[in-house]
Amino acid sequence: FFASSSSLRIIMAWLKAVTRAHSSSLTSWYSSRREVRRQKVPPRIAYCALLKKGKADDEKDFDEFVTKHSNARASIGYDKTTRVRGLFASREIKAKEELFHVSLKKEDERVFIDNYENEDDDWAASLAKQILVKRRRSTLSDDEKKELKIAYANALPKEMIGIANKCCFYDNNTRYELVCKFFEATGDHDAKEELMKYEKQVSSRSRRHGEEEEEEEKYGWALSQVFSRTFRIEDARGRRAPRRVMIPIVDLLNHSSVEEEVNVTWRVKEDLSAFIVEAKRNVGKDEELILSYGERNDQHFLLFYGFLPSMNPCNSVMMWENVDECLNWYQNLCGADENDTKWDAMKYKCKRALGLLKKKDEGDFIDDDNDERRRFILSPNAKVDNTTLLVLNEISGDNDMAIAAVRVRAEEILSQRFASDDDANIERIFKHLLEETQMDEGDIELLRAYRNRKRDILRE
Repeated sequence: FFASSSSLRIIMAWLKAVTRAHSSSLTSWYSSRREVRRQKVPPRIAYCALLKKGKADDEKDFDEFVTKHSNARASIGYDKTTRVRGLFASREIKAKEELFHVSLKKEDERVFIDNYENEDDDWAASLAKQILVKRRRSTLSDDEKKELKIAYANALPKEMIGIANKCCFYDNNTRYELVCKFFEATGDHDAKEELMKYEKQVSSRSRRHGEEEEEEEKYGWALSQVFSRTFRIEDARGRRAPRRVMIPIVDLLNHSSVEEEVNVTWRVKEDLSAFIVEAKRNVGKDEELILSYGERNDQHFLLFYGFLPSMNPCNSVMMWENVDECLNWYQNLCGADENDTKWDAMKYKCKRALGLLKKKDEGDFIDDDNDERRRFILSPNAKVDNTTLLVLNEISGDNDMAIAAVRVRAEEILSQRFASDDDANIERIFKHLLEETQMDEGDIELLRAYRNRKRDILRE
């Protein structure tokens, strides 16, 4: 079919020409962008709402707690640009050396563990309530000041963390609705859906636990700490359900999405009795101790952590939502009629050849609903996911054709979502957020950076 199509050969020649024309300009553009990033972006964290430091006495007391409970292996420090608090090596640390060995036994009172035995509590609500109980007192006795969990709860940042929490626990729905509009205008339906899902969850929690209006902001603050500081503990043998824990001091470890920058890792003892942090490699004195929070995209860091890593290979832009959307787009690119039966046969054969169909008992094939198989994404450094390349290679029969089609699609998304009119609309949304909801300017910059990083991926 393709060999006899003169129009397709013309399109293929044009697409290859587009590829050649873009290659040199993309190389020089990307090189210049990397140079700009080196000059302007601080290490690990590219964008973060500025945090306020606590009182000097409080910081001193908590620093003493950190030194005591880390066996003098770590001390408190601050990033000069973002004021983000972190842990730094107090001395040289050898690879595999344990930095923290924390008991997970309930009777030891070292950690906050979700109350899975109480059916009325979900894990997040359980942990949030525990934090608030420890934080309630404005003045502490000398004995209470010595308790690790009380000192920890009172040393947590006073700011609410993450765009999702700052939207869902605002006085009214205006901020939430405007941020949803921002995601819609950016074409980021996944982020909008995640924010909507979270809003329903926190609304349900507030109703279920009878939160009064004056207590809701405190509850939202506590939830924001939970979602940005929790470790998920799983039993490899399946003896008990997964648990979530908050571990004082250990959760001061900051994140990097760059594997080479990560110098500590964590594990749980086989009997689930202790949580262990150990050095991944040799760590020099005064070097910051860096952990990976997992392979997450910008969306998750924006919504729940309130920062964007300076480099994030897991960030992405969705080109198509599923295989049918991809194949129909390619059919339209080739100028074929949407009712062309030959194309229907070719698309069905393509999906079947790549295992994107599953067989029913009756022998018929239907679309596979596995979400992971339907992701068609672009990532930093012009990386294209394997499913996209396999589908476009199969339907076009040519690797250069598949790559060129991705370039055309990236240009198309840029023109649809990042034109000057779109930029103006986004700025109007930002203006409303500032004037109508008093959103912090640092959070506006965070949203702006989030969108610009999507644009950068498409340009690359």
